[in-house]
Amino acid sequence: FANTSSSYSASRGLYVDADGVSDAAGNSNTTVAHSASTEILDDQNPYLTVVTITSNNASTTWAKAGDVVTTTITASEGLLESSVTSTIASASTTIASSSLTAWTVTRTMSATDTEGAIAITIDFTDRSSLANAGAQRTSTTDGSAVTFDRTNATTTITSSASSPTPSPPIYFTVTFDEPVTGFAVADIT
Repeated sequence: FANTSSSYSASRGLYVDADGVSDAAGNSNTTVAHSASTEILDDQNPYLTVVTITSNNASTTWAKAGDVVTTTITASEGLLESSVTSTIASASTTIASSSLTAWTVTRTMSATDTEGAIAITIDFTDRSSLANAGAQRTSTTDGSAVTFDRTNATTTITSSASSPTPSPPIYFTVTFDEPVTGFAVADIT
């Protein structure tokens, strides 16, 4: 039997044909079949069909300390739970939910994490008796990304008047060191 596909079913067992042998008295044997069974061989490595990353921040492509970053994974076949290991920003994740092929892993970001694009790694093995390992995944399948920012925006206030007087108008410039949202006149006192 030659295997030409990636998986196959095979009946296996031991068969002895009738009249194939005889004992010392010349009595022939009868047909005997023993332990016939079917086995499925899976020699294909699993792969991840869906990998996404998001944050619970109001802006899901950004995360700050205390935000939860979630990676969602879908595999081509069932994975062995003890083999699924992943990192978010170089730290181990917690499995939030899992089934044979769908996984969600999370990590709460820390004030000591490195700022910038959050890196991920995912290692996994299928449930087959051969324990086929998938290729480590370090990117998403949909282009999603999360950036970690642990630094508060810095505000600078300047005036063109060298010595401001109580006479209007007095002009001030408020500058932030990075893009911000929510700045309003009501924030000025």
